[in-house]
Amino acid sequence: MRRFIIIAMILILLPTMPTITTAENVRAAALPPSAPKNLTASGTYGYVILEWNASIAPSQHPVEKYNIYRGTSSGNETIYHTLDASYTSYTDYNVVVGKTYYYYVTAVNDVGESNKSNEVHVTVQKISKPTPPQDFKAEWNETEVRLDWSNPSYNGGSPIKFYKIYRNGAYLTNTTVTTYVDKNINYTKTYTYYVTAVNSDGLESNPSNQVKVEWGKPGPPKNLQAEKNGGYVVLTWQQPDYTGYLKIKEYRIYIQENGGWKLVGSTKNTMFQIQTSSLPSGNVKIKVTAVNDLGEGAEAEVTVSNPSTNILPYVILGVGIAAVIFAIYVLMRRKKKNERKNSRDNQGNQK
Repeated sequence: MRRFIIIAMILILLPTMPTITTAENVRAAALPPSAPKNLTASGTYGYVILEWNASIAPSQHPVEKYNIYRGTSSGNETIYHTLDASYTSYTDYNVVVGKTYYYYVTAVNDVGESNKSNEVHVTVQKISKPTPPQDFKAEWNETEVRLDWSNPSYNGGSPIKFYKIYRNGAYLTNTTVTTYVDKNINYTKTYTYYVTAVNSDGLESNPSNQVKVEWGKPGPPKNLQAEKNGGYVVLTWQQPDYTGYLKIKEYRIYIQENGGWKLVGSTKNTMFQIQTSSLPSGNVKIKVTAVNDLGEGAEAEVTVSNPSTNILPYVILGVGIAAVIFAIYVLMRRKKKNERKNSRDNQGNQK
């Protein structure tokens, strides 16, 4: 009898006991999806991009689609577009510049529609291209040209994606940083460069300032000086301000002689000695030039005084003067002798 009473009580209370929930029960539950989370609106330059996190739904009742609601005021959205469940973003091109739009998203499965996502709103702005890159400049030598620039002052409303580099008016390459080194060069040619910016909307800016890159023969050596030291004239100078953007291979030294220029030597240094005995007498002009791979550049010139060390002209002059003095002496003696003779003759005639 007691056993019967216990069994009866269990049967009476069983419907009121809580159900134990298992993972399998959850998966099998016939429920709508959870609301999409973290809805955002961005890229509002001529269009609107919506993005959100995927909804969660029971495995036997997966999300089938997303409904996008749109309106022009908060709380007044109506269904605007439906997307397959594989998408968690949408780009709305059917918008008017300057107008504000409100959005929310719901998820739908075979059971029903989820709650609303968070509401977002955005004002559509005018699409535009970036301003040109700033401070474009170049540095170069015989092996490469290095280009540098700064970001545009305005990106056109979306991030700068990359920069396009042009050489001699033709597209060369692109880069995501604000520097580029061009190693494919020939220093016998002339190049012009400019750069443009391209933003995430695919809009390209106007060109930056152009930079002209060219190589040339060097300018004159700087601060050419000549000093005498013993039996030498010592020449010193400095590298030219303008090297032609190439290495100086050597310096050539010339002296002016017989109306022309005579090469007396060359050096890789910035000093050279010339024996004074090898120089013409008097004021002597000396010039120095710099040489690179494109040729010999302009000259620097200096004048040095080199008195004659040849005594023969002085000997000849001395002999000539002595001969003249001796001739005058002889003439004077002859004159006096004649005067004495005439005096005696006159005295004899008077007697």
